[in-house]
Amino acid sequence: MTDGAATARRRTKRYALKRAAILDAAARCFNDRGIRGTALTDVAGSVGLMTNSITYYYRRKEDLAAACYLRTIAWHETLLAEAAAENAPERRLRGFIRAYFRDLAAVEGGGLAPQVRLYDMRALPSPQSEAVFQAYNDLFRHLRTTLFPEPVLPGRGRAG
Repeated sequence: MTDGAATARRRTKRYALKRAAILDAAARCFNDRGIRGTALTDVAGSVGLMTNSITYYYRRKEDLAAACYLRTIAWHETLLAEAAAENAPERRLRGFIRAYFRDLAAVEGGGLAPQVRLYDMRALPSPQSEAVFQAYNDLFRHLRTTLFPEPVLPGRGRAG
């Protein structure tokens, strides 16, 4: 391996770690103050960076918020995949809820990255909202078909 490749790998790892720290701090800020009440300076200050350093990773606050929401949606997908291993719908639902609260406890204990709460998603403007809402809708459909397959709810359509 060349010195240049090792340096590039270190830089990439450092970039990923800093990006994760920014997402963690942003999730906390967005949870505390909402999207509209949070400024990039708030996030930058909580990770010891200047605002222009944050914009190196996320050009706008809305891009950062969208990245937080997409990370949270991916976390839910991971929990759902874990629960999907169960053979009965009731067990899948219990497994999902158990994994959800296990991870929330880990977040509170500092062993897992914080997730942004999904309640403020509507505050995202276009174009960021389109990607986030599409991912959220996909999660919802996946959750519904995994946890509540059609045979378990006979005769119940979307309106039921």
